[in-house]
Amino acid sequence: MASLRDVLLRKLALKVEHGGLQASPKSVDQIVDRVDRFSNEMPYASRIVDPNELAKGFIDSQYGGGGYMAIMPPSSFLNLASPMNMDPYDFQKFKRLEGLIREGTPFDDLPYLEYDNPAYHGLDNPNSVMIGSHEGRHRSFALSNIGSNVPVRMYDMTVPDVGDLKPDTNVMAQYSPHPTVGSVNDLMKLFSIGGLGVTAGGLVDGSQTPEE
Repeated sequence: MASLRDVLLRKLALKVEHGGLQASPKSVDQIVDRVDRFSNEMPYASRIVDPNELAKGFIDSQYGGGGYMAIMPPSSFLNLASPMNMDPYDFQKFKRLEGLIREGTPFDDLPYLEYDNPAYHGLDNPNSVMIGSHEGRHRSFALSNIGSNVPVRMYDMTVPDVGDLKPDTNVMAQYSPHPTVGSVNDLMKLFSIGGLGVTAGGLVDGSQTPEE
């Protein structure tokens, strides 16, 4: 299997060749550095999510829609997203997704969290962002059962942008009354252009492949 770095460079070259992207040598160095740090933290990520989708997440976050690529423990994702019903349908889906993971079938898209400015919702919470939408709760629950972190795309849904997420930025949950779940530093590890890579509380040891 090609490394995530190889997949990224191939996708970048195709975008440049077909005129869909202008990438300076500096920006290529930056994105390769982010991918390398991500791969060092979660070397088995391409077993969890299609490497083409992982590479696309890095390319889009740097050259497209902004935001960040991140790794977080499943508990962070589940505490930030709206809660599930935990009914028979949910448990059936957990079992199916866990089976796919164990047989080595990667997900074909990335879990994501979109965040917004709380002030746009009438909330006075300085130095905070609020989760507005999500995709990936069932996958996060399934990954928790095998001892894996979750690769996540973080989208900024505010216009203008909220701005850079910092280690001490508080993150509020999607569900009402939107409690603060923790800071960025508590909840996730970000892979940004500037090199931010804070250690999330509860991250699984990424050097170890999750249980088969």
